[in-house]
Amino acid sequence: MKTARYGVALGAAAASLMLAPPAMAAPEYSVNYCGYTKDVMDGSLRRCGTGWFYDPSTWEQLKVQDNNQDGHSAVLFWSRGGTDFGSVWATSGVGTATTEDVNFPEGVTVSFRVCAGEAGPAEILLDTCGSWRTVTT
Repeated sequence: MKTARYGVALGAAAASLMLAPPAMAAPEYSVNYCGYTKDVMDGSLRRCGTGWFYDPSTWEQLKVQDNNQDGHSAVLFWSRGGTDFGSVWATSGVGTATTEDVNFPEGVTVSFRVCAGEAGPAEILLDTCGSWRTVTT
């Protein structure tokens, strides 16, 4: 009798697995950091910002967050194939972030880096930039 009950239970479990929808692939996050800038309040050096590239398979998002009270905005600067460029700015102060939806063609290479900058003149402070991070859509 025990064998029959286990067989029915296993059969029901297998049937429910066959009816379940396939699992979706996890979205890809790529994170990058900028260099260090001096905090205007206590003089400590901290990373000025964080940037993310997010590819959930239908569109892409670029996000940048200002991490330091240094008097600068944080900017995520991106390049697609060395011919197409853009930027996303976090201009509202430390702890704030900006997300931008983009739609890159599938299979292209996008490189991005995070820097401090002056949003008014759109000036990127290159000596604060972190290293380039490259992803393929």
